[in-house]
Amino acid sequence: MLFTYHTNGPLSSPTETRAQLTSIEGAAIGPPILLGDQALQTATPFGDDYVTFTTEASGTYFLRLDKTGRVVVPKRLIATTRSLQDVVAATDGSGILVATLGMFIALSGDGTVLNTRSVELEPGSESSLIWTGDSYLHIRRNAFGSIAQRLDPLGMPLGNPLTFDAGVSSAATHDGVVYAAGRTEDRGNVGFALTTGNAPLNGAGEVLSVTPSVQTAPVLASDGVDFLTGWEEEVGQSHSFNVARVSRSAVPIDAQQTDLGPVEPPELPRSLSLDATGAHHNVACAGSICLAVWEDNGNIRGRRIIAGSAEASSFVIGSGQISDQAVVWNGRGFYVVWSGPGQNAATVLTTGVITERAQVTLDYGPPKVAWDGQRYLFMSTTDARFCDCQDLRSSIGFYTLAADGELFGQAGFFFVNFMDAHLAASDHDFLVIYDHRPPTTLVSEVATRRIVVTDTTLQIGPAIPLFQWFAPTSSSVTWNGQDYIAAWRYGNGSTWWITSARVSTSAFPDRRVTASGVPDRQVTPAIASNASGESVIVASESPTPGEPARLRAYAEADLDSLPPLPSAPYGVSVTTTASTTIVIAPTITVSWQSDGGDVAGFVVVRSNTDYWDNGTVIATAAANERSVVITGPPSVRVLAFNARGLSEVGVTSPRRRASR
Repeated sequence: MLFTYHTNGPLSSPTETRAQLTSIEGAAIGPPILLGDQALQTATPFGDDYVTFTTEASGTYFLRLDKTGRVVVPKRLIATTRSLQDVVAATDGSGILVATLGMFIALSGDGTVLNTRSVELEPGSESSLIWTGDSYLHIRRNAFGSIAQRLDPLGMPLGNPLTFDAGVSSAATHDGVVYAAGRTEDRGNVGFALTTGNAPLNGAGEVLSVTPSVQTAPVLASDGVDFLTGWEEEVGQSHSFNVARVSRSAVPIDAQQTDLGPVEPPELPRSLSLDATGAHHNVACAGSICLAVWEDNGNIRGRRIIAGSAEASSFVIGSGQISDQAVVWNGRGFYVVWSGPGQNAATVLTTGVITERAQVTLDYGPPKVAWDGQRYLFMSTTDARFCDCQDLRSSIGFYTLAADGELFGQAGFFFVNFMDAHLAASDHDFLVIYDHRPPTTLVSEVATRRIVVTDTTLQIGPAIPLFQWFAPTSSSVTWNGQDYIAAWRYGNGSTWWITSARVSTSAFPDRRVTASGVPDRQVTPAIASNASGESVIVASESPTPGEPARLRAYAEADLDSLPPLPSAPYGVSVTTTASTTIVIAPTITVSWQSDGGDVAGFVVVRSNTDYWDNGTVIATAAANERSVVITGPPSVRVLAFNARGLSEVGVTSPRRRASR
């Protein structure tokens, strides 16, 4: 077997593509083979040999190896570069056909170019190529459509093309029949059967399965007893706002969800240190009457939901952008806020009538809003790296509005590497919860601040740290009638937790629940409480990494107790294994000991005086592991972790030893 992989050299030096021959059991045969300094596109057997193709800055390269890994034909350029992606190859036994983005190249077994044919470039397309026994079949996919074309050994077209209403991702041939499979826009995975002459054998294909849609960006509100949850449903390139009811025991009430209409998809993370996504939808309730609001193609839409049944149509509230906390019940109507231009507001009565439109001139994005019974608090967030800010730090700005919408106060605070923030209100103050990286370390922290507002002042209290973790977190908060209840998500690999904490004082988490798998973007869980103080948490997750994310609800009262913090690792040592003392990035082995009690895993971090490197996570290890091999300076620390958080640091005592 030929195993190929792409790797970075020490200290992110030029990337390399390598190949490794292995036995059928996976044992390495000989040393790795360097294929190129860019991306490996494809490899294909050729008789008893292997042929590989790489793309580099100057073009597409051919290399042939025998079954022992010996180079039979040295690496050679076969075509100038038109794309560094989408290269496929197949063989008829005597020659090789290569398809690149915009070109077909026919080769002999020694890499000699026999013919080239240029075709129109189609950016965004992908292709597959197989030999059917008497011709090649090339299938080009673009989104949810595909075109199949027979080709002769020189890459010239034979007959008419065949189209599929699915994005074909793979094809194979067996007993004179070509089989292909792909996905349609409506989530169907469809199988096709063709003759080798490119004629369909099963019409428009047969549905093999239906891929579940992705459910993400949950929002939540209570009708006083139960809860209404909303989310963004993602099917292919289609995004819609859906709602369904959940009981106070976190059990679905409605047999089917209600699709309210198209919605703008959540904003994707802009960097690893800005992981929270911004949803463009929200819900609020006043007893059995709820209002769902969402952003659709620049319009802010609303739709009433009465006793779980949605009205037949939606209505336009305004134009612009909204956040995932865009509507609150103020005792007499639903107060909706949005941006574009300035900050806008409107009150929607329970009858659906829109009244009291207003605009406040503020230079911030879509605000989040809370109501304490007397006044509104607007919260706007800004990340300095994405704006023309004088202070090179991120900010959260607060603006207070009277019940009639008049602006009468504002304040803000600043910190490094802001991630996300959410707001809740009691009948006497507000609480903001936020995820950030404190200036002294690169660990993530969940923290809160109380905000007390009067008609003349706005006071922001000191930070109350709730939790620290070695990877990004995401959090939300609600008021349950007596206390604020915070919830946040965190994890490592396929093991994730959701924790809740009461913030009546500087309380630390007292409950948690385990959840495995998360969607491909970090999503904030939603939390709400009913009139009895019962809380429900809704999260977007998948039971298995890589599967579509689905919404799952948890009753806060049923969450398990947190385990004790794990003990710090001890006997930590660092050993260099480089053969010379002058090494830019030596290979080092970090070892430690642990009693293993209440340990979910270990994390190895940098321990340098350089602020930007200090606390950087180098590696994580499973609970049963006691060493890792890494590259770089030997200044590291080891910590244990579990659902409660990080242990004390096991301090290293570096030992340098050159291998012989």
